[in-house]
Amino acid sequence: MDIGPTLGVVAWSLSLREFRQPLLAEELLLAAGKALYLANAFETKCQYVLRILNLVQIVESDPVLTLEQAFAALPQDKMLAATVQDITGYQLSSDMAKMDLLHRARRARNFIAHEGMSTGPIWGLHRQTIIEHTGRLRAAVADLAAGDNVVSAWCYEIDEKEPAPRDFTSAYPDMVATWIFGRLDLLITQTEGEPDDREPTLAEYLKQRSTTQSGQ
Repeated sequence: MDIGPTLGVVAWSLSLREFRQPLLAEELLLAAGKALYLANAFETKCQYVLRILNLVQIVESDPVLTLEQAFAALPQDKMLAATVQDITGYQLSSDMAKMDLLHRARRARNFIAHEGMSTGPIWGLHRQTIIEHTGRLRAAVADLAAGDNVVSAWCYEIDEKEPAPRDFTSAYPDMVATWIFGRLDLLITQTEGEPDDREPTLAEYLKQRSTTQSGQ
C-alpha cells in the first residue's frame, strides 16, 4: 500500500526522507539519552538522601519507635523541586555553594527532561543546528553533573560511612562530559567542511516524489 508522499513531512516525528545528518543526529540522540540517564539518577539520589534525613529525624524525635514504625512514618517522595528544597532545609553543609549547585542541577534536569531533544524534526537537522543544540545540552549537563557530584558524595558517605574519595569527585564532571559528548564532539570535528544541503520545501519534495513515481 502506498502510504503517500506526505507521511512524516508535516506532522509525524519520523519521515520517509533520509536524514540530512544521519551520523550526527544519531550521536546527538545518544548524548541526550545519556544526559537523561544522569538526570533520572540525580533525582533518585536526591530522594534517597532526603529519605535518610527524614528517617534520622523521626528516630531522634521518638527513640522508642520500632524501625517498621519509623519507616511507616516517612513522608511520601516529592517532586524534585520540593525534594531539593527540603534537603537544603536540613543544612547538610555550611557551604551554601553546594546548595546552589543542587538547585542549578534541578533546573538542568528539567531542561534535559523536557527539552533535551527539542530540536524539531530529527531527520531534517543541519550540522550547525546540531552544534548549537549540543552547546545548550552541554551547559545543562555541566550544571547537572556538578549537582549530581554533590548528592552522589552524600550517598557514598551514607552507605560507606567514610568520606567520599576526593580524586573521584574531582574527576567526575570531566568524566561525565567525556562520556556524554566525547563521540559527538569527535564526529563534529570530523564532519567539518562537509556539505550540508538546504532542506527542500514541501512543494519541492512532493514534486520530486511525483516525478519519481510517474517514471516507474
